[in-house]
Amino acid sequence: MINALYLHCRARSFALGWERFQAEYQVFDALYYVANAVKPFKRRITHSGRFYALARRYHLTTRSAQVARIVRLRNSLLHEGLWDGQLIGDEVGRYAYNASYPLHNLTSRLALAILGVRGHYIGSGWWGNGNSRWHIE
Repeated sequence: MINALYLHCRARSFALGWERFQAEYQVFDALYYVANAVKPFKRRITHSGRFYALARRYHLTTRSAQVARIVRLRNSLLHEGLWDGQLIGDEVGRYAYNASYPLHNLTSRLALAILGVRGHYIGSGWWGNGNSRWHIE
């Protein structure tokens, strides 16, 4: 958990959007590992399924559109070396450009929930922040 929290704090220090996203996803994976170590899931769970499994366990809200976008960006980046379907360094869409922010918001809630914190913040929407540029309905 200490490593996940350290990575969580460092993730925003990357200059490029795809690097921030990759670091934030690494935090998400580390938190999944911690949650599974604390109380093992009954079966192996896919990357998209992890969002929903963790949401059920820790009472987080999810929106399937955001989860699908995050997983699509992750798969494209890690398996094909593409960022939002483009070569790394090319111009990408607004959602991809800002995709690390909602993921950071999610891992903030998830880390606290794994540590036993309860309350309104844990279950609040992580996919945006009011009228911020990364708020996607």
